[in-house]
Amino acid sequence: MSEIGGTNALFLARRAAPLEFELNLKPRVFAPLLALGLALYVWLAVGSWQATLAQPWLRMGVAWLLFLIPGWVTQQLLWQGREVTFSQRLAVSFGAAVGLGATFGLVATALHGALWFVVGALLFVTCGGALILAAREKWQWQRRWRLQISRASWFMLAPLGLACLIAVRLTYGLMFAADDLTYDTYVTHWLEAAHFDWLQLPLDVARVSPSRFWLAYWTLNQALLAKWSALHVIELTRLYLAPGLALGALLATYALARAFGMTRLASGFALTLQVAALLLLTAVDQAGTIFFNRLVEDKVVAAFLLIPIFVIAVTAFLKQPARGSGALMLLLGLGLALTHPTLMAVAVVAVALFTLFSTLPARAWRSLGVVMFVLAVMLSAPLAMRLFDTTYTTKIPFAAETLQRKDQVRRVLEWGWSLYSLHPKLYWGLPFLWTLAAAGAALFEFKTSYAARWILATALLFVSVINPLTTSLWGFAIGSSQGWRILWCIPFGIAAAYLASFLGRRVVPARWKKESVIRVACAVGGTAILLGALFWAWRGANALETFKPVRAAKQEQSARLLALKPMLEAQLTEPTVVVGGNRWLSDRLPAISAKVRVFSFRTARSMWKLNNLELQDAQARVSARRKLEAAKTSAAERLAILEKYKARFIVSEIGTAWVRDIVAAAPERIQYVGASDTLELYRVQP
Repeated sequence: MSEIGGTNALFLARRAAPLEFELNLKPRVFAPLLALGLALYVWLAVGSWQATLAQPWLRMGVAWLLFLIPGWVTQQLLWQGREVTFSQRLAVSFGAAVGLGATFGLVATALHGALWFVVGALLFVTCGGALILAAREKWQWQRRWRLQISRASWFMLAPLGLACLIAVRLTYGLMFAADDLTYDTYVTHWLEAAHFDWLQLPLDVARVSPSRFWLAYWTLNQALLAKWSALHVIELTRLYLAPGLALGALLATYALARAFGMTRLASGFALTLQVAALLLLTAVDQAGTIFFNRLVEDKVVAAFLLIPIFVIAVTAFLKQPARGSGALMLLLGLGLALTHPTLMAVAVVAVALFTLFSTLPARAWRSLGVVMFVLAVMLSAPLAMRLFDTTYTTKIPFAAETLQRKDQVRRVLEWGWSLYSLHPKLYWGLPFLWTLAAAGAALFEFKTSYAARWILATALLFVSVINPLTTSLWGFAIGSSQGWRILWCIPFGIAAAYLASFLGRRVVPARWKKESVIRVACAVGGTAILLGALFWAWRGANALETFKPVRAAKQEQSARLLALKPMLEAQLTEPTVVVGGNRWLSDRLPAISAKVRVFSFRTARSMWKLNNLELQDAQARVSARRKLEAAKTSAAERLAILEKYKARFIVSEIGTAWVRDIVAAAPERIQYVGASDTLELYRVQP
């Protein structure tokens, strides 16, 4: 009998007759196979095999495999012999891979290395770790697998399959704007730069980037996936990366439920209800909208994947403290800290509460000390940057009255007397109600149930960020414009499964607790809730991109821009300022090549905050871009703007009015280079 959050769990499953498999490889067979496998991995990691696979999805699958293998080897080394499920190992492999890539990326930047350094370090970890594992096994492989699928598991295939299908479909073809433009610029930099540094991108200004990017290495992990899949950054982030991350997020929910002691049936129900909850929260700025539309961004990856994975490692350590599991916990914590500082801070508070609930009743002081040490290490670098990088931190709103943008103000409800809280529309929905109900039930079992402790910890965070008396504390800690992101970290699916189990054990009559009834209730109920949530979200989509297919026009625009890359790069021998014929092109050109610089990028506010420009300079650049494109601007004024910002090339749609006019007025200064489809390239002579 398995537990979900206490004793006498509702979710029970009859054991089916298992299928057993046994593999016994002696050293004379195992050693050559291991050498062959490692050689194949090295060749795939450094070779040029991508042209042999025309299908992008196949290349993406191989890239995911190459990315996960170092993480898998690492967790096998540190969790050797531990009683953890395959789902937990697979989920933690992703977190370990992110941690390794981010850590090696930080070292490479400090040493002015490049992507080859990160790839080489990952190869060293994989090959060295595999050899250590083989030596532990005395160069032989003896394994026995028991494939045991209960009837309950078969019943849950329908809702699980439907949940995964919905998640994959709705994350295919993400919105591409705002921060994606900055992130893709960094991915291209990691992918193509001759050496890494901390200089800001993509403006042609020799300044150090804001501290926000000093420890931001999720984009480097994206660069690894782009390299191995041979997909351009724009293709990767818009189409091919998010579906894999969506499945990873669902796996993280399932694995976390298993780590808490839930049965497979209960964990599958939690996964299903997690997708249903996200569908019910698809209004503007709600968690579901962020998940389905922005999943590739570092903050969203941290909330929906890295935090649950980190909690899996913390739970494993609390259950059975050991050096290996402690080291793995530290690696996952570093991966989270090197991905996004705000979500890392949220995770630190939640995990601290979870650990206190788990260790204080048992007086497990050593375990408490180790976890708190890991959390302190995670916090140390962001705290140091906040104390010493005043250039950036003074631009962050830490109080309600310093909020600068409409999209920030709309997320805040002001109460007066400097009091504010999150706006109720952000947490208006059924998933928050059942989470609070689950937190109430967790009060009765938090001493015995890990699930109850995590639900209670996240519920306390939720209450603290909607209570005007405590919201300002979050504002002081992470910024008043960031508190709404705490809502992304609530485990809606696990809370629903826990609440169902709690009510079933204490309220449902004994005659309804039969195995067959429970199986049918989970499968039929989960499917019905999922379909109902899908209809609710579709009916009230609020003109969001969530339920719109990938627009062919946007795809064609991106494809034409990518086709121009060979011609453009043939003209660039060093970082050079390139001007786009319109803002759409200007904002995307830096993602095309690491040698492209622009003089105006996104908005004045983003250049002021993310490029360390003075606000007056940023506004002047935006004004110059608008004047460049204005119909009444003379050719002399346009040439003066190009010369002021040292622009040497122009990329525009054929027939762009201002480009056509300046070419006609000064053909000796603006020289035609060539065209690709509907785009043309001009050289600007100094």
